[in-house]
Amino acid sequence: MFTSLRQQILALNADVSDVTNSEKAKKLRKKLLCIGIPLTVLGFGGVILCFILFTVFSIQSVQEMTGFSAKVLVPFFCLIPCALVGGIGASLLGLIKQISLTGYTAKLIQDNAGFSCPVCKKAVTPDKKFCGECGAPLVKVCPKCQKDNAVKNNFCDGCGEALE
Repeated sequence: MFTSLRQQILALNADVSDVTNSEKAKKLRKKLLCIGIPLTVLGFGGVILCFILFTVFSIQSVQEMTGFSAKVLVPFFCLIPCALVGGIGASLLGLIKQISLTGYTAKLIQDNAGFSCPVCKKAVTPDKKFCGECGAPLVKVCPKCQKDNAVKNNFCDGCGEALE
């Protein structure tokens, strides 16, 4: 049961590389930060300002017994657009977190749940020595101790010898 689940996870993430640190992801995060932070600050700052103005003008209206005038209603109705702008900014900042978490978890799954062929990127099981799709070698044999090592290793797990 777990083997088939593992194979499904590998198949879904076989073509995923380090998404978090790719140039495209870095540029997107930078754009989202440049737009998201000002929108969030302006939006929620506007909400606070409108709430303060509404409260102050409402208290004045009650004390003067003039009823709700424009100076009370304008800040009240400005709360909604300010909250929307702040919400949009917060959503953009949330996307940054999603990009980072998605890339991190994809890399974690790829490193821990298994690996993919370095040539064709198809999911392979750790017990295979060659890719069933393209025939690429999936292990490096240590010239010193003859131990099988993962293709991504630069040094032997057994003796520390540099691998070619």
